[in-house]
Amino acid sequence: MNVLRQSLSAILFVAFFGAAPLILPTPAAASETTDEDAGDTTPDTGEVAPPETKTEPAMADVCDEIGYGMAQGPVTAGLLEGDLGRARRVCSRAEVGLSGGGLLVVDTMAFYGHLLAGFTLDGSLPIGQRFEIFGSVEALRYQQVITPIPASYLGFGHTALGASYRFVARPKWSLAVHGKVVLPTAIGLYRNAWPLASDLAVAVLLQLRPGIRVHAEAGVADSVALSKGPAYPEIGAVVTAGIELQPFHGFAFVADVHGGFGRQAPVDVVAAALALRFSDGKRFGFDVGATVPLAGRERAAMTLDLRASLRLGPYHPEKEAMQPVKAKTPARP
Repeated sequence: MNVLRQSLSAILFVAFFGAAPLILPTPAAASETTDEDAGDTTPDTGEVAPPETKTEPAMADVCDEIGYGMAQGPVTAGLLEGDLGRARRVCSRAEVGLSGGGLLVVDTMAFYGHLLAGFTLDGSLPIGQRFEIFGSVEALRYQQVITPIPASYLGFGHTALGASYRFVARPKWSLAVHGKVVLPTAIGLYRNAWPLASDLAVAVLLQLRPGIRVHAEAGVADSVALSKGPAYPEIGAVVTAGIELQPFHGFAFVADVHGGFGRQAPVDVVAAALALRFSDGKRFGFDVGATVPLAGRERAAMTLDLRASLRLGPYHPEKEAMQPVKAKTPARP
């Protein structure tokens, strides 16, 4: 496991710092003078040349860069029930998805093990240009607890409902706030207490160059037990930061660092997350993601998520807002 964690840390180092040459601007070709410009021998007639109009691609919104089925945003492999505290994409879209995933906890010293697997249906629906509602249903959940007295469960899992609002939209960056409630719908899993949880966060998306995007998020996650006994309230901070690299149209690589603090311990978790994403360039998307805790109280060895998605409504494989740009020619003396 130490080898796996060291490997993921090395991959994250390469992903972040290896992208620097792509992010930093190279010497501008605009400073070069072409032979045609140098040899301009147009006679001076004393007249002012009319302004030249040309069309260049320009995005009115950073979310316009990906108008098709490719997944966006942070890695989707969460560590908590109902994906509590998991970072979410900034851009809204109409989409449905099916994911299969699992979580593994191994504690040999305490003779404890926990295996969790299941299938989750999720969907999102934009309302207007900036508001979005979303939800997920853990349609099938299987878990096996390995202790001196083992226990298992097979049935319905958790349900999450939430909303997102994008309050800043710019050609190169955007800000959004989102939150959700995780409902205790795993009938048969609880005994005399029903956990209710929620999270709230602010997320930012920044496009450094076409195909290179940085995302970050900071928020809070809380939970409480509904029972006749103590409520055991918990609240803590969650932060995520990462980068998306898309070298060509149908493939992207995502690397994230996730942290949770103050909910059950001063450091709940510090984890590395990676994902590979694919798309047919139209409506379909597929991604494979994994999150591995590196430090903190969290005992999970790894969580894995495989997700297939379908974008609904109009899609734009290579959407570019074409705007006329007028290049002014200075008056000749």
